[in-house]
Amino acid sequence: KKGVAPSGGLSYSHAVFTNSNMTINGGISVNGNIHSNGNLDVNGTVFNLENGIATAVGTNNSGYGDGNQPLQNYPAIAWPYFQSLAEQEINGGHYYNGDYTFDVTGTNLTGIHFIEGNVIIKTDMTLTNASIFATGTITVLGNADITLGNDIAAHPLALVAKGNITIGGKVHGEGIIQTEANFSNNGNVNIQEGAIYAELGVFNGGGGSPFNVYYGTALADIVVPGTGIPVWQKISWQEVY
Repeated sequence: KKGVAPSGGLSYSHAVFTNSNMTINGGISVNGNIHSNGNLDVNGTVFNLENGIATAVGTNNSGYGDGNQPLQNYPAIAWPYFQSLAEQEINGGHYYNGDYTFDVTGTNLTGIHFIEGNVIIKTDMTLTNASIFATGTITVLGNADITLGNDIAAHPLALVAKGNITIGGKVHGEGIIQTEANFSNNGNVNIQEGAIYAELGVFNGGGGSPFNVYYGTALADIVVPGTGIPVWQKISWQEVY
């Protein structure tokens, strides 16, 4: 079966990282390095990159770096590890067996919250050294305002999904947003400090909905427990004579 092995040389070293194509539309501001393991396309818009460079394995028209660069390892999530932590309800965590909607205004989460399904966030809530893991999608609706209050050195992962992450409301504060599928936003994203990692990313800004990512330099040397490189693990064997 496919598993995840810790890797001492793997960390969250970019402000924005996509494992395939990255598309930037609208007014986007990023402080730190960005990388695409596919193409990096800026579509005739204002893109501001400070204190970093933009690299891509494919084409790169950002004006801040080069294409045809080496492939870089994308941190994989060890899902059973985080499910186990949630089931133990450590530091207020919880396991949800099925789709879940967070709809109680003023909810303050702590610990690991692991949802076996899709997540909808439709109201104001705060994550205080907390993470939401969804085996499906995470959707932040237009009237939702999420405050990420994570200490990124101690609890870096904030919103993590196997499926798409779609931001329609507001997400701001400290932490990492990561998806194994597509990230897209039509809302207000202001990550200070943290990072966004996605399989494929479409980053929209402007029109009164700013998009800002300020890289957390504390992440550069941190190997996050429960993340690593994908490996094949033997689950059974038979001797042949």
